[in-house]
Amino acid sequence: MRRLALLLGLLCWSCVACESEIPERGAMEAIRPPDGGKSRPAKAQKNMVPPLPPVVSEPDGGFPPIKEEPRKNLLPESPPRPGMILLKWKMPDKSGKAYGIWLEPVLPSKDPLKDMNASDLLGGKEIPAKFAKRLLGLTLPTSPTYTTVLTPSWEKRILSRWIFNGVDNPNALPPKIGHTIEQITGRVELTAAFDLIGRIHTMLERKQQNLMVAAFALPARWLAEGDTWPLDIKPKIPQGFDHGEPQELSQARLVKLHMHKGEQLARVEMRVALHLEGTFMPGSSNPEKLSMDFVFIALGEFSLVQGKWRELKGYLRESSQGAIDLDDRRLFALKALESVPAKAKILLKID
Repeated sequence: MRRLALLLGLLCWSCVACESEIPERGAMEAIRPPDGGKSRPAKAQKNMVPPLPPVVSEPDGGFPPIKEEPRKNLLPESPPRPGMILLKWKMPDKSGKAYGIWLEPVLPSKDPLKDMNASDLLGGKEIPAKFAKRLLGLTLPTSPTYTTVLTPSWEKRILSRWIFNGVDNPNALPPKIGHTIEQITGRVELTAAFDLIGRIHTMLERKQQNLMVAAFALPARWLAEGDTWPLDIKPKIPQGFDHGEPQELSQARLVKLHMHKGEQLARVEMRVALHLEGTFMPGSSNPEKLSMDFVFIALGEFSLVQGKWRELKGYLRESSQGAIDLDDRRLFALKALESVPAKAKILLKID
């Protein structure tokens, strides 16, 4: 990364003094009232308080009831067509529901999913079966990156609080990064609310928004097999990047409905791809070319009976070439925990 020097301009304010001439005492003339100084009767002041409205006596039969318009449902209570389903979260009880969420870095040399890139997804290439098998077969570390606790909130919403669990070996990181991670380990790093049909109700910065959408956002409408819906997942664009029209794809799809041990499951596929090309700091003395690629793929099964993800695993890659060199690859996964960990209960004051 090159350091860019910014020139700060100083704003100067100037004030203009105004002069006025004051006549001498002798030059001033006496001011005479137009009526010769005779006294006039004082005007009666108007009452500024409005009179009270007349009292309306209640009729013998009483006042008629106030008619209220019925509240319109955001969604029809029954599916518009037979066979359609609604992905919906189950409200947790006061003791909370906990999920482990993994966002683990993957070394490029050991990346088992490096075959997929943004151009493949943008070109309409289907996710190969071997890719899906490798993704779902990846072994998760014992400790999740976040312990996320869900509790009931107001207006039938669910409050999610993300506790950062740190890394296995912070001493292996650069000193400044290791110290920062130690400072935030065991603390709530993200708080956001969503409703039962998966709409996020908290304003978040871009990376936090991506996490919330991947883990808890749902389409908020009835679905049939093959239906798609948009995903609000995208990279954070660096300041000073003047790029052209983006090539992008951002959608989830209900792949199929199937039964597993008497439980109906919805298999969902998420596909996000973005490619940008342009110039970094075009107005500077040394502008440079910059290209960015962003890929997010996730596969999961949502339980319609239990109102939760039974399994969700994803792959995230963000890379850039030119003025900024970046190659960040991560494994994303969500898994329900049997109970809320004791440390989380103490931190969040859950009985």
